[in-house]
Amino acid sequence: MVRLGEVVHKKDGIKRGPWGGSLKKEIFVPAGYKVYEQKNVIANDFSIGSYFIDDNKFRELEDFEVRSGDILITAAGTLGKVAIVPENADKGIVNQALLRLRVNEDVISKLYFQNAFNRLVDYRFLEGMSHGATLKNLSSVAVLRNIPIPLPLQAEQQEIIRILSTTDRKIESEENHKRALQALFKTMLHLLMTGKLRAEDVEVPAS
Repeated sequence: MVRLGEVVHKKDGIKRGPWGGSLKKEIFVPAGYKVYEQKNVIANDFSIGSYFIDDNKFRELEDFEVRSGDILITAAGTLGKVAIVPENADKGIVNQALLRLRVNEDVISKLYFQNAFNRLVDYRFLEGMSHGATLKNLSSVAVLRNIPIPLPLQAEQQEIIRILSTTDRKIESEENHKRALQALFKTMLHLLMTGKLRAEDVEVPAS
């Protein structure tokens, strides 16, 4: 086990989005540098969103820039959702509800980190490190640096990623099969209810 602060870059490894009035609605423009929000991470879709800032504001807030390969984590309301910024993401910054992580890939794989962090969320570990009454927030960056992360050898990390990826593909395949069967059932039920198909016309395979 290591601390989160040990697997991120020393200089800009953990960054919380800008606080206060840095991103008031009146500063947004129709097009420019994108302001990434929680919904980008929750949906794992970096194409959505309609908030942009101009060049001057971007230079003012460039410490919060988003780059491909960065890890973004939701830090308010919905805690701990994780997404990795893809190669084709538009240039932009994080908003105040996101954390930006840059891990040291000589030590930890981004995909392995994403899965390990998701396990912390599944075990509700982050809730003990949050504060706030109606809207919970992750604690300070200093506290986040002390979150424990399991760190196996790189070869073991890659094997874990391989196994989990295989499992995810199997789950996705089964979910697609389930949706296809549900759609077929609804179609058959509609045909039966409207008289377009009779029950005796339906062939049931022998068990």
